[in-house]
Amino acid sequence: MEGVLKLVTEVRKISEIPIVLFGYFNPIFAYGTQEFAEAARRAGVDGVLVVDLPYEEAKELRIYTDVVGIDFISLIAPTTDGKRLNKIAAQASGFLYYISITGITGTAAPKIDNIKTDVKKIRKITKLPIAVGFGISKPQQAREIARFADGIVIGSAVVLLIDESKNNPDMVKIVSDYVYEIKNVLC
Repeated sequence: MEGVLKLVTEVRKISEIPIVLFGYFNPIFAYGTQEFAEAARRAGVDGVLVVDLPYEEAKELRIYTDVVGIDFISLIAPTTDGKRLNKIAAQASGFLYYISITGITGTAAPKIDNIKTDVKKIRKITKLPIAVGFGISKPQQAREIARFADGIVIGSAVVLLIDESKNNPDMVKIVSDYVYEIKNVLC
């Protein structure tokens, strides 16, 4: 955690790009929730997305992050019912992260029409931006989803590409070319 926060501090010296830490609660808990929130604010973190801290349990961290101005990014799954969706959206800050598939990220292709329907439903109850992630790996998928979402999240595909290229001296170029290809279809 110290290394991540140090990296954020270094990035802040040259950029104001929004930074959201995406991870699990255990490292934050081990660091100390209040200490983490204060250190993250000092480093320049804008938001946190804690995948194993659902809405019902988020208060354990939010009592510290909310007061220092760090957004708590909430997850919404395709299986989230209307009552729970309303509760999540009412307390959300920063943006909402819509999980485009059920299951493990990177193991199935998202169904664009289903995502579009769900994003429309979410937009009716919030003005927050909606980012879509999980299962997105191809430029065409990113382009189609970008037509109705405010952001696209691609993680597993990049991690897989890094792993596949780890012994290739051109790894940075390979990954950069992939990211450029995604970015290019979104412009």
